[in-house]
Amino acid sequence: MILSIILIHNFYKERKISKELVLFGVIFVISFSIAILSSGNNLRASASFPNDHNFYYSVVNSFTLVFKKLLQWIFLSPLLPITIILIPLFNKISDSNTESGSRLFRIKPIYSLLLIPVFLFVQNFIVTWNTGTLHYGRTLNISYLTFLILWFYNVIVVLNFFKLKYKKENFRIPMILNLSSYILIILFLYLSNNIKIAYSEVISGEAKRYNQEMNDRYETIRNSNDENIKIDKIENVPQVFFLYDISEDPNNIYNIWYKEFFGKESIVLKNSE
Repeated sequence: MILSIILIHNFYKERKISKELVLFGVIFVISFSIAILSSGNNLRASASFPNDHNFYYSVVNSFTLVFKKLLQWIFLSPLLPITIILIPLFNKISDSNTESGSRLFRIKPIYSLLLIPVFLFVQNFIVTWNTGTLHYGRTLNISYLTFLILWFYNVIVVLNFFKLKYKKENFRIPMILNLSSYILIILFLYLSNNIKIAYSEVISGEAKRYNQEMNDRYETIRNSNDENIKIDKIENVPQVFFLYDISEDPNNIYNIWYKEFFGKESIVLKNSE
């Protein structure tokens, strides 16, 4: 809806259709359709969720989650100091003297900034509407990735806007602000956080071992001719992952999703004893 308004406004002002906005809209529609038509939604819809398809609950809680996460991602992470340090790079990207810089990022910040809450709300609403639960763990990572892409895009848009408005070639960041940014990043990395843990698990090989275990599990299921399969528990689970694994109970909801996906009668974990 908002994208349509932006397209109409752009056409009214420029007397031509923005190819970039049209491409953006096509990508949005395709992505949204894939999410809505995904077979996984049917499996979730068949489960028992007390608040699924509750419109009021989905809207209110999606807005609330977006607001909380935006505050957390912007002010409780090193995003702001990293953005300050990268200003010289963004200055080059937003160079208004180049055709690509003037076209791709020549959009009013008010419009581009709206993309962040709109996209995050849509992603959260889809999950909440289908399952009655808010984004959790690994699914929230997709929203965070979307946020980061839109955040840095908006930084470039804002820079380009002010450079054109005030006829400036570059915005220089005071040295003290740059130095403070580096100090904040170092302090953040020193504290316990997901970024530090993620890098340590990649370097130690924990993430690779987890990936191998999951691939071995999938191959075991695909290559088995049995309709009732027992598989090993995943031993190497990275701390930054929220793994909701199957259990020994074939009626567990995760077991049901597993068997439906692979087309088996049942898939359970081997007895731990």
